[in-house]
Amino acid sequence: NVTYLPKYQVLMIGEDSGGGHQNDAMWAYHVPSGRLTRMLTTPYGSEVTSNYWVPRFGGRGYLITAVQHPYTESDQGRVGDEASTGSGSWIGVVGPFPALD
Repeated sequence: NVTYLPKYQVLMIGEDSGGGHQNDAMWAYHVPSGRLTRMLTTPYGSEVTSNYWVPRFGGRGYLITAVQHPYTESDQGRVGDEASTGSGSWIGVVGPFPALD
């Protein structure tokens, strides 16, 4: 669950800790500086997957990621909460990023 944004020198990491915490996350690791930044977190029990970098679409860059099986691995009782997104998977697009040539 990793992808690299070469012109930005950023490694995107979709991390699930094998049950070590409730919400998994996607992190941006800036290789030259060693800086790690949390980019997003997921609902209970889900996982960040399928990170994919599109370097140029319509003159911009986009990061695509998926959140799969929320509330199914843990916290099944929370799926009915008012703020719950349900148990369906989601695909998201982050961007646009400026195109770098």
